[in-house]
Amino acid sequence: MSDRYQKLLIVEKGRIFIDIAYSGCGSACKYCYVPSSSEKQEVASYSDFEKIVKILNEYGEKDKYVISFCPNTEPFKSKESIARVLWVLQELHRDRFYFQISTKEYISDSLLEKLNILAKKSTIFINVSIPFLETQRIEPGAATRDQRVSNIVRIRNYSHLRSGLYIKPCTSNAVDNVERYISIINKVQPDYVCVGVSFDDKTNIPCASLHREDDAAKIISAQKKLFVSFAEEIKRSAQCPIVYSSICAIFQESGGVCPLNLWRYDKNLCDSCNVSRDC
Repeated sequence: MSDRYQKLLIVEKGRIFIDIAYSGCGSACKYCYVPSSSEKQEVASYSDFEKIVKILNEYGEKDKYVISFCPNTEPFKSKESIARVLWVLQELHRDRFYFQISTKEYISDSLLEKLNILAKKSTIFINVSIPFLETQRIEPGAATRDQRVSNIVRIRNYSHLRSGLYIKPCTSNAVDNVERYISIINKVQPDYVCVGVSFDDKTNIPCASLHREDDAAKIISAQKKLFVSFAEEIKRSAQCPIVYSSICAIFQESGGVCPLNLWRYDKNLCDSCNVSRDC
């Protein structure tokens, strides 16, 4: 019996990542830490997702987890990957989870309508990733910047969906373009902006490099001055909540105890947050 489905899941305290494909993304982002980012997706089988849904629903009986559709194998890349996302959402006990989906693709109105229906039991947070404004050069296989910006505008028309502008990785390029980001934010008014660090450790397990705690602490410390100064500049000029992890936005709205606890890496990152911490 194949165990490929096991590599599609990463379980953390309070959070579970799902990859929609065994490998490949197709966006070909120049900065990606996943070695198969330029390859065509090999979308996972429904039989493997049946196993995953069973596992997730068992977790859901014990505690309320955040389910994150991992951006490393682009959830909305193709009709096949979109179909898998919708199927998983349909089969899960949705009132037992929080959901977030990160994407660099254009989201059609028909897909937003389906997601909004599925989100009636639990809000879906959609992180629209725009870490670079010159997208065709840096992310040649992804949707254009304007298409992604339009996602944010249209997501706000759906009561059970939330829109986040995802500036992750936050690089010196973003800092140089902070005024342009502020203009976009004030124009389209996302529900929140997530500013995050750049990971560059390539790995054959799609999401694994995000979750080695010692490495994460070192990376956050090394990049803190850059991404915090960028976030502070946005705070001064844009009318929008700023978070350092998309999970922060979920728990600021829903309450509960935050499972991420960025304070483990740097207490100052959580100074302005009133979410309960598991400490």
